[in-house]
Amino acid sequence: MHLTAPLSSLVRKMHRIEILFLAATLSFFLILQCSPPPSPYTAENTQVNLVLKSSMNKVNDTYIEDSINTIVNIGAVVNLPEFVDSIRITIKNELNVPVIEKVLLANTGTRGDTIWFQHFFTTPSKYSVACLGYIEKGYTRLSEGTIQVYGSTNVNHKPVITVAGLTAIQSGETCNLTVTAADVDNNLTGVVTMIKNPSASQLHGTAFTWKTAATYSGIDTVQFVVTDNGTPPLSDTATILISVRQSIATEDRLAVSTNSADTVSFTWKTVDKAIQYYIYKTDNITGTYVLTDSVTTTSYRDTILKETQGYIVKAINGQQIIWVSDTLMTSTTIASDTTPPAISFPPQISDTMTITTSFFATTFTCKDSSGIKSVRCSIDSQPVPVTRLSDTVFLCSVSNLVSGKTYAIQFTACDKSFKSLCRDTTLCIKTEFTTVDTIKPTIERILPEVDSLKIGQNSYTAQFKCKDNNGIKAVVCTLGVSIIPAAKIADTVYSATISGLTAGVNTIRVSATDSSGNTASLFFSLIYDLSIDDKTPPSLECRLPQGGSGSSATDSTLLEVFCIDPSGVKSVTGYLGATPYIFTKSATNDSIYRTKIYGLTAGVINTIKVIAIDNSINANKDSISVNIKYDTDTKKPSLQRILPVSDSSTINASSLTITAKAFDESGVASVVFILNDTPASLVKGTLTPADSTWTAVISGLVVNQLNKVTIIATDASLTSNTDTLTFMITYDPTIEDITGPTIIQIGGPASDSTVTSPVVTIVDSIADPSGISSVIYTVNGGVPKIMSAVAGMSGHYSFTDTLTKEHANTIIVTAVDNSTKKTLSTQTITLNYVVPPQITVQPKSQVVCTTQAVFSLTVTGTGPLVYQWRKGTAAFIPITGAINPVCTLKALSPTDGGTVLSCVVSNSAGAVASVLCTLTVNTPSKILRSEATPSSICNDSSVLSVTSGTLGTGAAWKWYSSKSGTPLTITKVHPAVSSWYYVRGEGACGYTAWDSVLVTVNTLSSKPIIIATDTIVCSGSATTLTATGTAGSGTWKWYANKTESGLIPTNTNTLTVSPTATTTYYARGEGPCGVSAWDSITIAVKTKPVIETQPTSAGGCLNGKVIFSVKTETGAESATYQWRKGTTDLSGMVHPSCTLTVTSTTIGASFSCVVTNSCGRTTSNSVTLTSYSESVAPTSINDSIERHLDSKAIPVMTIHHLKVVGGKLGTNAQWVWYCPDLGKGPVGTGSYIAVPISGSNTIPGGRSYSVRAEGPCNTTASASTTIY
Repeated sequence: MHLTAPLSSLVRKMHRIEILFLAATLSFFLILQCSPPPSPYTAENTQVNLVLKSSMNKVNDTYIEDSINTIVNIGAVVNLPEFVDSIRITIKNELNVPVIEKVLLANTGTRGDTIWFQHFFTTPSKYSVACLGYIEKGYTRLSEGTIQVYGSTNVNHKPVITVAGLTAIQSGETCNLTVTAADVDNNLTGVVTMIKNPSASQLHGTAFTWKTAATYSGIDTVQFVVTDNGTPPLSDTATILISVRQSIATEDRLAVSTNSADTVSFTWKTVDKAIQYYIYKTDNITGTYVLTDSVTTTSYRDTILKETQGYIVKAINGQQIIWVSDTLMTSTTIASDTTPPAISFPPQISDTMTITTSFFATTFTCKDSSGIKSVRCSIDSQPVPVTRLSDTVFLCSVSNLVSGKTYAIQFTACDKSFKSLCRDTTLCIKTEFTTVDTIKPTIERILPEVDSLKIGQNSYTAQFKCKDNNGIKAVVCTLGVSIIPAAKIADTVYSATISGLTAGVNTIRVSATDSSGNTASLFFSLIYDLSIDDKTPPSLECRLPQGGSGSSATDSTLLEVFCIDPSGVKSVTGYLGATPYIFTKSATNDSIYRTKIYGLTAGVINTIKVIAIDNSINANKDSISVNIKYDTDTKKPSLQRILPVSDSSTINASSLTITAKAFDESGVASVVFILNDTPASLVKGTLTPADSTWTAVISGLVVNQLNKVTIIATDASLTSNTDTLTFMITYDPTIEDITGPTIIQIGGPASDSTVTSPVVTIVDSIADPSGISSVIYTVNGGVPKIMSAVAGMSGHYSFTDTLTKEHANTIIVTAVDNSTKKTLSTQTITLNYVVPPQITVQPKSQVVCTTQAVFSLTVTGTGPLVYQWRKGTAAFIPITGAINPVCTLKALSPTDGGTVLSCVVSNSAGAVASVLCTLTVNTPSKILRSEATPSSICNDSSVLSVTSGTLGTGAAWKWYSSKSGTPLTITKVHPAVSSWYYVRGEGACGYTAWDSVLVTVNTLSSKPIIIATDTIVCSGSATTLTATGTAGSGTWKWYANKTESGLIPTNTNTLTVSPTATTTYYARGEGPCGVSAWDSITIAVKTKPVIETQPTSAGGCLNGKVIFSVKTETGAESATYQWRKGTTDLSGMVHPSCTLTVTSTTIGASFSCVVTNSCGRTTSNSVTLTSYSESVAPTSINDSIERHLDSKAIPVMTIHHLKVVGGKLGTNAQWVWYCPDLGKGPVGTGSYIAVPISGSNTIPGGRSYSVRAEGPCNTTASASTTIY
């Protein structure tokens, strides 16, 4: 079966990828084992061989024969075109005179190809042809041949087979073909025979018949051959493809299942025996359908393009196309279309119209943004033929109508959107006629001139002459199920272009219908011969060796290829270097060709180039490369263990998965695995081709001993070289034992219990399936000790030891099992060791003068100890809150004297009571408050006294001038400076705490001196005023004026103010001894700049000057100026005015000025610089004359209205008029002036006026005129 060009190309690419992959793999092994052979893909291995093809498509590389005035093809076969710069072909006649010299450029692709050129020989001669290729380092071997050109009477032409009939049929139908042969030399004596045909098909004479089964579908090939008796004998082969399809056309529909704004998913029926489905999509440039993808499911998803795109699905079985779908069109418009088509009729067609014949036909228009997919018409529920005249115009015709009836014709149009939207429209017609026309039209064929025409294209334009007395209503051509409307090109002449012809005979029916509905038919045939315009190369595939690569143990090998072409295969030739080998067709399969190759080079990859040429006039060709290695391999393969990683491993299972990697130049035939040298344990490895690894599972490992594993790799060479690798595996069932022993305490104090003896004995039961290796214990993290086994008690262990501390003692028992990992378990026992309390220091009786007494005792024993103090000698009363070793009795009074106390101390081990002790309480003095009257003096005295307090027994108040001096003898004091005086009670219980009073001696303040951090400040800014001098006993007071209302509330010697205007501040000292004199200071206030006059936007002429300026009054002192463009400072622009040049960089820009002084900055308004436009000179002056006549028609006044024509005023420009005859100055402005002339209508000699544009940017040239 012939593959489509894209698929053939895809197959070739796949073969080439396989070859490249094989080459890369072999190269890798060669690098590992030995020095690699030289690459065959070098310039030195480049070959350019001559190839000749006659006009009868005979191909040979050394000799052909042909006649004058025919097309002869001369070409060069290039194996490595990437190294070829050019090819020179020289043709000489018998006199050795060059008749043509041609330089060809090589094809720079990655595979061998043939480069052709054509030539006409007009003179008979024996021509010699020389072909030489120029490569990077020289040139190739010279390839020579001969072309014998005869006169036209000496050349035999091959016969031509013509096959007529339908080659596309449905299941169960019979294919009928007419097979004829012709020879222009009249040398044909043989008959046509079949060399390939479906079963049950027959050829009788020129009639071929094949009855297909009702369930059969697919594409079959029929080949016919005929040979003439000329010299040399020539043959022609015709290959016909017969397509048999199931009759259910609706299953061919590609159904859209889902769609979105940018994707489409469509499905199709499951085709029986289909291996895969090819997806064809329209090319956006050529519009043709090209193979773009293949799937094995019956659905496909793709991105929707904005432009319209088409899809076709073909079902493939092996190399045959067994089913082809219809066409699905997509675009973003089709995907989003929600409006059904619009149907409209010509103006002369209206609903309920009346006709007077039994035949009715009308065109109608169907339009939709997604395109029209189908149109149907019916009358009384019966379908009516519809002819598509263009993309949107259709023809509907109805015949055999009965007079006096009303018919309803329904028109249905469906669009190509994914929703297949449809619209129905009904047209009613009435019939009223009496005569019946029964005469059919006449049809005469104009083109083709014969009733059976052979063509080389799949379309043809036919012409017919159709006549009828009542007029022709419609003419259509039918090809299978396709209806092609014919267009009227003359009075009775119609033309139709018939497309979609299939290979072989296509029968066309021409039908002409008159206005009465009578129809006549004419038949003719178009024979579409693929070989006439066949430009598709043969399909070529290597079958032996499989995949196009293999090896041989000898220097020869057999090659087998599969080759097919609709035009037949002319030749298949293989080239090993420059040596050609002719392939012979198989006697049992017309598509199989074989040859034997000799002279292979040992140890390298031998590349054989196979070239197939078809039987078409274009002699299309295809080529493949076959790689054969002449295998003399005696090297053993390379073997590497991957898993297990180590050559001595231990596992816990009796089976193991082993992975090894094996390499060999000849490939690895097998890898086997053997356990402990036992043949019965042999396991064959499984290959993973992606990484050349072999995997096997071995079982039956012997427990707790070294198990030997042997790996043997055998290469794929004919000598079956082997390599061996061994390693050891230990099977240990306990290696995964991760559970420690079980520990259960069966004797001794339980964990978390309390003991009063430090010596303890613990007994445990310890067990583990792997056995017990050791048992140790520690006390409070001390030195580990062995826990001994109990004699006569299996699994019982015990120890006796002393606890090392009070309270929590932690004992940890650790047991280790006998497994490989020596898994351990631990047991933790916590014991509370407690010692009973014992009083080592008894409490003592206390005699106190204070309000509290403290009793204490010292106790040993394990805490926590519980204390409880109590009162009494027999009936004890607990003292609330006295639960510590120290008991403090507070708020004592003399009545508390004689109290007896004791303490009881306890813990979890027992209790002990202290001895009894007695409390004696004496009365102390208390001082609460003392004072000096008066406490503040200027020049007088103060009296010291205790105003609140209680004296104890035998106590008195004592005053001191210092706490370390002697008591004062008087209590009335007159100190020179402010002084402290101290007092306390002194008696039997000792001294009270000191109390003290201050006698303040005041002094008069001096006049202050005010200083300021700044005497001149910005408005609202702060400055600090400080009053210096002696304040004496007083404080500094601040005022805004010298009155009480001006007091500023503060008592510090500093004052921070932020005046907004110039202000005077005052200060004086004020105290108990009076006030001082005033002092004052004035703070001057200044402000930041204030811009009184803002800049304004201005314009100027290009390259002219523009001045911006600001005016500042307030804050102008010491002010600085900075002009900016946008936010960028302009260098040098630091004055109140700024002069700028009008340029492309300043036009339209924003400018402002920043004015700054010590109090801040102020930014002016932003202004824009604009460009003034220049004026354009006027082109002329229009003179409109207005004449005034008196009652006698005598001119009394003539007014010339002069107006500017053309030109354009620039910015701020105006039109200025001049008249040199009247002086140098202007005579007027504006686009128009009026010049009155009284009396006669003329000015002798005329008067000249001119006008020009004058403005700030330019003064234009003048336009002038002269008035008379």
